[in-house]
Amino acid sequence: VKKQKGVFGGERFRHIYPNGDQVEYIVVVFECEITSGKLKSIDGESLKLQYFSFSEKPTLALPYPVNIFL
Repeated sequence: VKKQKGVFGGERFRHIYPNGDQVEYIVVVFECEITSGKLKSIDGESLKLQYFSFSEKPTLALPYPVNIFL
């Protein structure tokens, strides 16, 4: 971990799932440097893991400020 990029939460990070469940996320974003290893799920919860360049990143469900990716 190189540094903390931000902590986000509040009304903009509330989400209602199709089944009616409501959540409010508190997200801590860190800038990290990958030095070795293989990208893999450690608990089987994730079906697919993938790296994206800034220009190729998919639309995110939560409103992260763009500057955290720069």
